[in-house]
Amino acid sequence: MARNQEFVTAQRQHLPEQPDLPLKTVQIALSGAAETDNAGGMAEFLLVHAERVMQVAQESPLDILRLGSIDGALALAWNATTNDGNLSPDELPQ
Repeated sequence: MARNQEFVTAQRQHLPEQPDLPLKTVQIALSGAAETDNAGGMAEFLLVHAERVMQVAQESPLDILRLGSIDGALALAWNATTNDGNLSPDELPQ
């Protein structure tokens, strides 16, 4: 699933409140490859992760808002201002 761009598209469309979900999916795949000492898989998923980071970086909070998720848009905006790599809406100021 981590390799499948259609799956990534589905994640973004159906779960816009979690804009970092495609990254988490690849991170899980990378961890699995590391646990099994699969060097080829680790290299592949590192490259896929870099691609997904670029995709997430190109999304704007407005793009996420258009998908219908104010929480996801706020999380992405918060991440852009803090640059901490965590898109969790739980960290938004109340």
